[in-house]
Amino acid sequence: IGDKPLGSGMFGSVWKARCRGCFVAVKVPNRRSLTQAQMAGFLSEMEIMKKIANPHCCLFMGAVVDEKARQIKIVTELCAGDMNKLVLE
Repeated sequence: IGDKPLGSGMFGSVWKARCRGCFVAVKVPNRRSLTQAQMAGFLSEMEIMKKIANPHCCLFMGAVVDEKARQIKIVTELCAGDMNKLVLE
């Protein structure tokens, strides 16, 4: 994972990383240990993302989940640009 985040939001930050020779985006929650509700939210997000195969959406590539420690990282393709700026334009 890179040394500074690409962006951050209410629940976490997004980092640039390499996976199997490709650059990817890794979403990491702000808290080291998530509440049950936050963990359920991230798991729900993963369930939705893994069903989407559309060229207009970021590709879900996988996740690292430690349910016992309540830690999670979501890995997606690295998209160009700032999503917030794209949505607002």
